[in-house]
Amino acid sequence: MIRNSWGKDWGNKGYGWLPYDYVLKGLAEDWWTLLKNEWIDTGEFRLEK
Repeated sequence: MIRNSWGKDWGNKGYGWLPYDYVLKGLAEDWWTLLKNEWIDTGEFRLEK
């Protein structure tokens, strides 16, 4: 199961399925996984006041 970045109007309320071969055969080009919702301040981005 995957979650898309286009919103809930795509697929099954924003989710879909890919064959496992996409992972095993390198058919997908980009994968993202969020392990923790935490901000790390690198100093590269900031809010203007």
